[in-house]
Amino acid sequence: MPPPSLADPAALRRGRVAVSLLFPLFGMAIGTWTARIPAVKRTAGRTARRRASDTPLPAPTALGYIYLRRHVGAFPWRRASEHGRGEVGGMSTIRLLVVNGCSFARGAELAEPERDAWPAVLGRELGIGVVNLACDGGSNRRAVRTTVQHLESIRAAHGIGYDQLLFVNMWTALSRNEYHDSGIEDGPVRPDLGVRPALPGELHWQRVADWKAAEGDKPSKAYLRHLFSTTGETVNFFVDWLLLEHHLTGRGVPSRFAFAWEILPDPIPAEAVPVMRALRADLVFGALPPRPEETFREMVFGRVPFGNWDHPLREGHQHFAAAMLRWLDADERLRFPLSGRSRR
Repeated sequence: MPPPSLADPAALRRGRVAVSLLFPLFGMAIGTWTARIPAVKRTAGRTARRRASDTPLPAPTALGYIYLRRHVGAFPWRRASEHGRGEVGGMSTIRLLVVNGCSFARGAELAEPERDAWPAVLGRELGIGVVNLACDGGSNRRAVRTTVQHLESIRAAHGIGYDQLLFVNMWTALSRNEYHDSGIEDGPVRPDLGVRPALPGELHWQRVADWKAAEGDKPSKAYLRHLFSTTGETVNFFVDWLLLEHHLTGRGVPSRFAFAWEILPDPIPAEAVPVMRALRADLVFGALPPRPEETFREMVFGRVPFGNWDHPLREGHQHFAAAMLRWLDADERLRFPLSGRSRR
């Protein structure tokens, strides 16, 4: 009988239930058998161990689970991920672009950001829908939080699989953060605080930033004076990024990352280097750390008009979208309804 379909959650559950029923019965036999398996075979499975399913099995399957992880590497019907598409049924066509970030991703100071911001331009060129979670003045921590909180509901609302969704995050200033306060709302009461997406409970997450400290916001002033350090926030940023990357990969979501401007210190603090090196640089637009000309702002600064609040306007978004389009089109791991050839 062929393995359960990767697109059939019920089949996955049935397969795991079968494992949970069978292996407790044969646990002793498996334990005796695995003790005689040559060490070289155990070594061969180490690379594949990292790819096992992120969904835990019931406790009674411990012996069988350990055996499969050690000597097979993963369940043969594990969820598809970007790393393993070639092994489990081929490449899916991307149907939806989900973007997160700050005002540079939302399209601040554009007359029609839903049409002219670079995510909208990129989605049209690729022939796919767009969901933009970006928030004016938002932090990297907010981008991670809202992505993890809402990606499943977005996927379900569009009736697609995780592997049919491309997630792109545009990283922003390290000096920003957030905290939760259920008693007050942060925007959109004041227009100068920028546009926030209509997400459940979003306005109770208070933005912490240098621009708010300059306006006299006490939590922002206290954070920047007593808690912020460049080294600490650089380490925290890379840790958050690494956790998000693994979260998305574990669900089979193709992900890519870009930078709004030069947000990283030069040089990178020594404490942050090991975490940065754990990230997948092939998922980053440009290099990691990026060169100035590979960030949105520096790529277009001096070439296109900017708004009063230092945001690129329509021409700048078109320029960056074109650069992203060339990069994504060249990636053989991704397939879109409109390929580069069909657009020409």
